[in-house]
Amino acid sequence: MVQSQEQLKKVRIFLGLLRGDTFVNHCSNQNGLRTIQGLLRLRNPEITCEICNKVLALSSRGTAVVLELMLDQHGRHVFGELIDSLNYQQLKLIIYEITKNLDEFVSLTLVKHGSNSIKRVIRLLRRSPLVSLVTNNLCAAFLTIMTNRTGSFVISECFKQLSAEDNKLLYEAAIESCLDLAIDHEGSLSLIRVFNTIQGLQRYQLLYILSANVAYLSQDQEGSYVVQKLISLNNPLLTQKICHHLRGYYATISLQKGGSHIAEQCLDTEWKSWVVEDFLSSLDTPLNAAKDEFGNYVIQKALKVTKKSGSPLYHKLLLCLQPHLSILESGYGRNVFNLITGR
Repeated sequence: MVQSQEQLKKVRIFLGLLRGDTFVNHCSNQNGLRTIQGLLRLRNPEITCEICNKVLALSSRGTAVVLELMLDQHGRHVFGELIDSLNYQQLKLIIYEITKNLDEFVSLTLVKHGSNSIKRVIRLLRRSPLVSLVTNNLCAAFLTIMTNRTGSFVISECFKQLSAEDNKLLYEAAIESCLDLAIDHEGSLSLIRVFNTIQGLQRYQLLYILSANVAYLSQDQEGSYVVQKLISLNNPLLTQKICHHLRGYYATISLQKGGSHIAEQCLDTEWKSWVVEDFLSSLDTPLNAAKDEFGNYVIQKALKVTKKSGSPLYHKLLLCLQPHLSILESGYGRNVFNLITGR
């Protein structure tokens, strides 16, 4: 404990020896970080100010010490203790330093410890106007960050912690880049997390754009996963729109792994007749799907749902398939053959 001016003087001398790289190195080991954390937990204004000045200085690499701390597995704990200790003006200086260079900021978000440090900043600033400095940078590099697994969770932290108003620009960025996100592996997963938080008019805008482009997305490996998630939202108006926009494409997407799942989902809706009618548009289409690796599951589903509902489309499908039972008896078509013959 620093209980006297003499002890305070010793602490200041100790901190005076830790400059630039020496300070970073000291905080990069467990014993050193505990020492600095202990000093910060005293909440002594003079000591806190001294440490704040240390982290705002440059290392020998020309990088602010604070940035190097944020990237270090031990140093990030010092950073976390520091920002909890600062007054508004000191915190403002730190946030400016973190956000003033977009490239350096983005680099922080894309690696584990830097990402965790930024998420801690977001939690701290959730009721502060300073958070706009962070969200503005996230918007400026939105696509880069959202298509990176580590980075995307920084933006997800904003969606969890911040108000709808503070997230407004981030949601606008998601709407603007939703199609690019949807066809990227990490981006599609990030976009689905947006579904869970976006509300109001912006939610409508996002779902409108995606549903209007389902024919394109359904034929993309990653995009098809997004379409499946859209259907699973169980929004009748949205599902109807998706089923409508896929008319003319069901036979095509049924021959693809992701697309076949979409076609099966659509067969579970009240608009299943649109799917079956697509297959019946050509005499060869049901057979081609029935003997396909993925399409056979769609045909099986179509037969089951139309039979269960008593639809005349069931008999029309049978009329197309029964003349070709000998072809379907082997290979992927055997599943359909067994279903029709009851074997």
